[in-house]
Amino acid sequence: MKILKFSLFVFSFFFLAPFSFSQIEDEKIEISMATVEGAKISEEEIIKLEEKLKETPENLVLRAKVLGYYFSRSIKDRQLRKKFQENVLWVIKNKPESQLAGMPQCELNPHIDGEIYEEGKKLWLENIEKFKENKKVLENAGNYFMVYDKEIAEGLFKKLQEIAPENPIYYEKLGHLYSLKMIGKKGKEREEISKKALLQYEIAYSFANEIQKFHILEEMAKLSFEANEIEKAKKYSMELLDKKEGKEGKWFYGNAIHYGNIVLGKIALKENKKEEAKKYLIEAGKTPGSPQLNSFGPDFTLAEELLEAG
Repeated sequence: MKILKFSLFVFSFFFLAPFSFSQIEDEKIEISMATVEGAKISEEEIIKLEEKLKETPENLVLRAKVLGYYFSRSIKDRQLRKKFQENVLWVIKNKPESQLAGMPQCELNPHIDGEIYEEGKKLWLENIEKFKENKKVLENAGNYFMVYDKEIAEGLFKKLQEIAPENPIYYEKLGHLYSLKMIGKKGKEREEISKKALLQYEIAYSFANEIQKFHILEEMAKLSFEANEIEKAKKYSMELLDKKEGKEGKWFYGNAIHYGNIVLGKIALKENKKEEAKKYLIEAGKTPGSPQLNSFGPDFTLAEELLEAG
């Protein structure tokens, strides 16, 4: 179960693809950073930002800061949640093709937001109908439905694969969706879903660039183990560890060390090689960290399984 927590994180939040210096990519960075900055501002600053936003409602950097503020504070405060909801609905209605519309700061939760989630859902369904061939709108809608309306999201990512069959992102997104479907499942059912997820990541890998391949390899290694395809799990884990050489300092370097060794340790334990599994656990702990590991912590499943094995 915990091995999937990292997948849950592979957020929508920062899609760790390589950045170019094009205007579009610069905008992506600016919007992403604005949400981070917004989470840090004071009550006095948010009042000033709200006033500026009234004057220039189309300014997505300002709106990203405002959403970042409310996103980080609104779970326990109903008044702040209302402000958050208002801004999310504005983005879905007015800027469905924007970078901001596809981020977690523009996602609603039916358990928390109730009718407002349904209002957002209605707006997205209207956008899907209106912008049938707009890849960014369809992708953003898929992100919105990823957790709570998986069947809609699945259809959207399959359609995107038809529109752009060589874009690895759409296969990776569908693989991530199937990974989410594994949560709470056991036995043969879990194994079958993991095989579906693995297939999507393998297709994504065939089209990915070298940077994207690191994250995809992590998922392929973990999912191969879940799918009981042990030889594949060994192959992908070893490839992940091999690829990290010479990549010290890159965001994916610590992940490769950690997850490559965790999966190899789980395989060793499955083969009743406890001493070998322990060595892999120690090697996994030698990771220098990463943005993901530093935020969400390491994968403890191998340690737990070794404890259970005595």
